[in-house]
Amino acid sequence: SIAVVAFCIFIASCASVPLGTLLRFSAFDEQDFAEIDPETLSVRIFLQDPAKLSDTPVSLSLLLETAGEPIIGDYEMQPSLTFRDTVSAGIFSPDVQGTMHQFELTADQVTVFRQLQNELSNLEITHMTFTTSFHLDRSISYADQVKVWVFLAMDEKADYITLIEGASLDIEQRYTD
Repeated sequence: SIAVVAFCIFIASCASVPLGTLLRFSAFDEQDFAEIDPETLSVRIFLQDPAKLSDTPVSLSLLLETAGEPIIGDYEMQPSLTFRDTVSAGIFSPDVQGTMHQFELTADQVTVFRQLQNELSNLEITHMTFTTSFHLDRSISYADQVKVWVFLAMDEKADYITLIEGASLDIEQRYTD
């Protein structure tokens, strides 16, 4: 079991996924999935200054592995809140200034999510992966890297779960004449 804990710490440090998130989702099952309220499901994306999100849609994807074929759900999200914020970059690093963007499922996507929950009510989920897709505004000139945090809330009573903590995105600048 020490090897498993050491492996989890290694994965968490390499992938910018906090160990607490790995542990929280390790026991996630079909009952937990059925209890998600899609009307309160939200994603927060924090971008370090001067980064900004583009106007392209933000999406939340689920990969649910069952005994049969994997099930993929893609859900478009709508912006619900944007505010200036500061996040911790760790014990030995200064806090990071930036903008927090909050997104929620559209009304149509809430219905689609509930349909998936009903379809899966009799299946055993062996593994679940959340993915958030977004694009940076290309009109801004960036440094070589931008730090990003991604948070997920699965109901209005629970705190946000940190999915990605201070990951550095490499920025490739493309110039056209």
